[in-house]
Amino acid sequence: MGYAVGKTSLANYIGYIESSYFLISVPVISPKIKEQMQCPRQVYLIDNGFISALSTRFSKNFGRLYENAVAIELMRRAAFDTTIHYWKDRFGKEVDFAVKTGTEVQQLIQVCYEISHPDTKERETSAILRASIELECDNLLIITGDYEGTEKVHNKTIQFIPLWKCPSGSGFVTTPYMGKDPNYQVSTLKPNVVYHEDSIIIGPHYH
Repeated sequence: MGYAVGKTSLANYIGYIESSYFLISVPVISPKIKEQMQCPRQVYLIDNGFISALSTRFSKNFGRLYENAVAIELMRRAAFDTTIHYWKDRFGKEVDFAVKTGTEVQQLIQVCYEISHPDTKERETSAILRASIELECDNLLIITGDYEGTEKVHNKTIQFIPLWKCPSGSGFVTTPYMGKDPNYQVSTLKPNVVYHEDSIIIGPHYH
């Protein structure tokens, strides 16, 4: 449209939209309040259905859907003294979520739908390892599409868990094994990840 919008106005607009519960924004993790305010926030829609509805892509961006679903669940489960951030260094390495309670980072979470390619795996693991050193956090989790395992990299242990199989012990979601059938229906009042044809939804579902 060609309209110039200042940072303050843009921040205000995002605040208004957040107040309407249409989206949530995640700040960068930094000991400096000024840096947190100046750095761009990561923005997530409050429902994955909006991503599918508003997308102009012909194919599903499962990476984006997964990351958005994790953001929603982390915000939903956050205690009163827990804040959700993302981490980024000056070299451009980035970790999707840093879960912070009080002054301590409790968990680092990277979301990567397809991690089978060596270059992708190297990028994701190197970022979470660098953040682990800087933030002094050894609870490292990478949520994937289907890869599962535990790997030791540079004396750090990284847990890989598919989103649909995240156990309560992971600190993230409590979900029973449900396979990857897109027509799967949940008959429980517990929070679950449900695979639909058009989106991935997290929340209490009723059958």
